[in-house]
Amino acid sequence: MWENFKTMPMLLKFLTAHAIACIAFLFGSVIPHDSFSVNGQSVTYSEWWSSGIGIYVSILGALMAIAGYLLVSKKRFSRQIYLAVVPLGLVVPYLKFGEYTLAVVGVVITLGIAAYLFLKASAKEYFASNNRMQSDAAKLRR
Repeated sequence: MWENFKTMPMLLKFLTAHAIACIAFLFGSVIPHDSFSVNGQSVTYSEWWSSGIGIYVSILGALMAIAGYLLVSKKRFSRQIYLAVVPLGLVVPYLKFGEYTLAVVGVVITLGIAAYLFLKASAKEYFASNNRMQSDAAKLRR
């Protein structure tokens, strides 16, 4: 896996590292501390969970980490899964709190990431190299 990470284009490395680092959302949510806030308001640990935000942030952190792992593993649908999870952090929370301008920014960022992952030659080559290896392995088995 480390070899895959080293061969990634720079922006893809950043996106992958960021996604894996989102596991901190899970840990930060489940480990009690005094610095939880919702929409700028300080809340207790029990309010964090009773409001539903605790479970949301925990799931988001876990899903982003899984998506990052899939990217570095060059799994077949890793780009699609990553793009399905990104709006959960960049769009959905802003819609919930009525911050529509920020939700639009999140959509634009998500579309930019999609364009990069599917149209940029270096990103396409990174994921295509796994398909070639799988094809070669399939031929050897025959």
